[in-house]
Amino acid sequence: MATSLRRPSFSSGSSSSPDAEDEGVRSTCEDASICKRFAVSIGYWHDPYLQHFVKLSKERKAPEINRGYFARVHGIRQLIKAFLQKTECQCQIINLGAGMDTAFWTLKVCTDFFRVFYQDEGLLPRKYFEVDFPVIVTRKLHSIKFKSLLSKTNLDLHSEETLQMGL
Repeated sequence: MATSLRRPSFSSGSSSSPDAEDEGVRSTCEDASICKRFAVSIGYWHDPYLQHFVKLSKERKAPEINRGYFARVHGIRQLIKAFLQKTECQCQIINLGAGMDTAFWTLKVCTDFFRVFYQDEGLLPRKYFEVDFPVIVTRKLHSIKFKSLLSKTNLDLHSEETLQMGL
């Protein structure tokens, strides 16, 4: 039996559902993905996988936004690198609020960014999990299943396993 981690709501007469309360959090996935996609499109960093999850917006983003996302992506990659080196890949990564993050594919295929640091391919932890709202996971699974570049990478690792959404 699952229990809720939500705080009880004591508002008077408000009948907002948990889904409505979470909409603001879920919308950050879309906003962040669009901003990252734009930054990648103008060369802040290389990510050949993001285009399969997010369409390119015609709206230009401010340089501060692009730099901020670059700093975040670069920082997270550095932390992952240090963690994997320290544990010699005998670890697991749990990506909470993963959204349309492409870290799994970046690690598996070893893009140019990671090749500079690792000099070998397939640098992966023993287990890699992504956690997010069901609607976001469903959208991501759909992209993975119908984009051969994404699904091939997963099938190379897990030939008998399937992508699944667990509760």
